[in-house]
Amino acid sequence: REVIQRMSGIEISEEVTESQLEAVCGGPVLLAEAGFFTPIRHTERSNQRLQESLGLNDIWLPLCVLASQQRHSIVFGNEERHIKLTARLYDQCQDTFTQLGQFLTTNPTNNQSLKTLPSFEELSTMYHLQADSAFFLLRTKLSDQVSLIISNLSILSLS
Repeated sequence: REVIQRMSGIEISEEVTESQLEAVCGGPVLLAEAGFFTPIRHTERSNQRLQESLGLNDIWLPLCVLASQQRHSIVFGNEERHIKLTARLYDQCQDTFTQLGQFLTTNPTNNQSLKTLPSFEELSTMYHLQADSAFFLLRTKLSDQVSLIISNLSILSLS
């Protein structure tokens, strides 16, 4: 979590103010400033290095899958339940998963990697991801597919 935060500049905050919630409704720059709850830092070099290490080694999908599976196993895979520890670990896994997903979807150079994502069925059956995690990872890919369908429909309606 700390590595992703330092290299990408994406920080997850637990305390959200009313003004930050309102700012999330703005455009992409305002969303970036308010959504990360810290000013955008100049992390271009470290951002690029993180992209290269995730892309060249093709470890971004296994990292996302492991974070999601760990989040699920924290709650259901433990016989002895210490509520506070379980809640803290769950929150940390969720934050890390969200940071990694935000990093992958907000950087345009990652779009090629996101297009090679497996289908929802494969993510849920082969990788055993929960539906919310699978849809979170597929959000950009699905959005691109919907935009393509809408543009094709608008072209057909004009002709």
